[in-house]
Amino acid sequence: MIKPVYVAIFLLITLAATNAPPVSTGLCSRFHGQPTGRIQGTVVDPNGALILNAVVIIKGRQTIRRLTTNLDGAYEAELPPGIYEISTEISGWYAVRRARFRLLPGMTITITLAPPLRVSSVALEVTTSGISEPVTTLPPPKYDSFLLPPLASAQLDLVIRFVRKRTRMGFVKYDGGTIATYNALTLSATKLRLDRRTFRIEAEGNVIVEDGKDRTHAKGAVVEFKEGEPIVKITQ
Repeated sequence: MIKPVYVAIFLLITLAATNAPPVSTGLCSRFHGQPTGRIQGTVVDPNGALILNAVVIIKGRQTIRRLTTNLDGAYEAELPPGIYEISTEISGWYAVRRARFRLLPGMTITITLAPPLRVSSVALEVTTSGISEPVTTLPPPKYDSFLLPPLASAQLDLVIRFVRKRTRMGFVKYDGGTIATYNALTLSATKLRLDRRTFRIEAEGNVIVEDGKDRTHAKGAVVEFKEGEPIVKITQ
């Protein structure tokens, strides 16, 4: 009567091991026989506080991953090489929209996601007809998207999130809190100035530059593109 119990336990352990996802043993592990890269980062609110249990969605040509941030507000995934989109799903927040990024074998990319706030307040009202919860929502952010001419076929775009903008003489000025993204680069600032002819970007006011590896706070920054690669100059 004891043997069937051991057999059942052995079968359960075998099935669990068979169905378990592959364990990462370091950079350049393999996904279905392919070398992989790693995407990691955190999800934060406008004040930089970590958002726990946020859903992060990563979509590629043949891959879709849904992740949940942990107690540190962090997420990570190993993926096959390719070009990916990344967004979020969080109650009370608009989804993150940013530029696509390219992941190469053995590469680790860090991207901080800052979703725009949708619900600013929830009140409780008691009336003769019952109890209601009026919700105050903020307007959705606005976006501009550009394909850099030399690399229009590379599927990498420049995406700028903004509140207000003004266009004059080939220049676009964004303010009200702006975020520009391109590949793994994230540039946030109070104001951005974009030259539509060269795609040079000037940032000023509460500037944060994240290049896929490091995150730097600065007074100002300038981004220029050379053969599709962003070159960042920081003013401390």
